[in-house]
Amino acid sequence: TLVNDITVSSSYRNLKAHLNGNGHTITLTNNNSLFDTIQGGYVKNLTLAGDIQISTPQIKGRFGALVGYVTNGAIIENCTNKVNIECRQGLQSALETTVGGLCGQANQNSRITGCNNQGTIISDALNTGGIAGYCNNVLSIDGCHNNAPITVENAINENKEVRIGGVIGKMSISNSSTPFATTCSNTGKISLKSSTSNLTFCGGLFGSISAGAVFVVNNCFNTGKIKSTATNHSNKFFGGIIGIDGSINTSTMRNCYNEGNIEITRGYAGGLLGRDYKMNIENCYAYCDITAETAAGIVGDGMSLSITPNITNCYYYKSISGNTKHGIASNSISSSNHFNVSY
Repeated sequence: TLVNDITVSSSYRNLKAHLNGNGHTITLTNNNSLFDTIQGGYVKNLTLAGDIQISTPQIKGRFGALVGYVTNGAIIENCTNKVNIECRQGLQSALETTVGGLCGQANQNSRITGCNNQGTIISDALNTGGIAGYCNNVLSIDGCHNNAPITVENAINENKEVRIGGVIGKMSISNSSTPFATTCSNTGKISLKSSTSNLTFCGGLFGSISAGAVFVVNNCFNTGKIKSTATNHSNKFFGGIIGIDGSINTSTMRNCYNEGNIEITRGYAGGLLGRDYKMNIENCYAYCDITAETAAGIVGDGMSLSITPNITNCYYYKSISGNTKHGIASNSISSSNHFNVSY
């Protein structure tokens, strides 16, 4: 338990215990994450301050102000990041860097609860998020918020996907339990300035969600503007809440809203969801201006995977600009998917 604010000039490899910040601040002067790995236990009631600049390429590099990698059911609770993070590695095709305000990557039944990011993030990583860059089989993301700008530029990796989220960049779920994200928000501007990736997924809260189990996004909102000036490829999907839902099981977005304008040079944009595979959307709304090549008030693009997603009791209001425009949802030409829409 901390009893004072402290400054640290070193990085620590593994934490296998409990750390209670007790409302105090650790200021980083190590130019790296405080911990490489947190294995079990918890870190809570801690604020981080300082600056991190990363320029050395690392294969599967994972960076966050608190920790690079979280595993073994560890809990990160009531922590705030005020560290400004700048990661410019000039990625090669073999590198898969992950950057988050607090955590680079969280795995194996870990939980992130009541955390906040107030530090600016500039990244050229494949996965970038305000709280965590990548979450794999995390049980819950609860009450987490990003209030700072996130900028991704020069993500030069043509054969891999780039994922950007105000809270989580990439979320993968294969647990048989029912994980969830609830009461999360983003108010920071999200910018994609340049990328040579063939696929880009960007959301106000989640860049991508890939669920092999039922997953629920509940009571979340975005008010931050989403803007992309990247001009290569049209395979870019932007959503006010989620960039892409790539689930193989039916998931649900419920009681969510987006009031952040979306402006992209190329690609698809939806007021709530960029591309929908199997996500039902219930009791949600988007109140924002949308500009894109293909734009829709709720879902920018739909791909059928043997079921037809339901859009229920949702509405969109404001203006849509683009080559192809839809009030509620657009549909991929190669897909037989036609959303079930009820008001």
